[in-house]
Amino acid sequence: MNSITQKQRNIKNSSLLAIALLGAVSATGCTTLMIAGAAGAGAATVAYVQGDLELEVDSSAQNARRAAEQTLKSMEIEIRDSGSTGQTATVIGRTWDDRKVTIIAEPNDTGLLGISVRVGTFGDEKLSYDIGDGILDRLKQVS
Repeated sequence: MNSITQKQRNIKNSSLLAIALLGAVSATGCTTLMIAGAAGAGAATVAYVQGDLELEVDSSAQNARRAAEQTLKSMEIEIRDSGSTGQTATVIGRTWDDRKVTIIAEPNDTGLLGISVRVGTFGDEKLSYDIGDGILDRLKQVS
């Protein structure tokens, strides 16, 4: 005799729904996606994925390197290394609490410039967005 009450059935269904939602959320990882307008530098796509802030802009690697350097200096982040070769550029810095900041700019398949910002080993979403905003603001001034 199957004597599952309606209340037990509702609890079971709610539990299954909660497990399914938890699985869907954990499968997406730590992903935030946002589209931002960057007047003068064209439209910028911004996404924070698994510890990296990814920007996509219409600019050159050299302009992005200069914008990254200026941003880090304004935030009092020590620049340890900076350079560019052809169409790619890299800026490496250290935060006040000794976390590595890595900024890499290189062309992507869409014909735009991809800029990656990573803070520390596991990423720091807020600081990455602050750095990304600074880079975008400075790129607007160049264009």
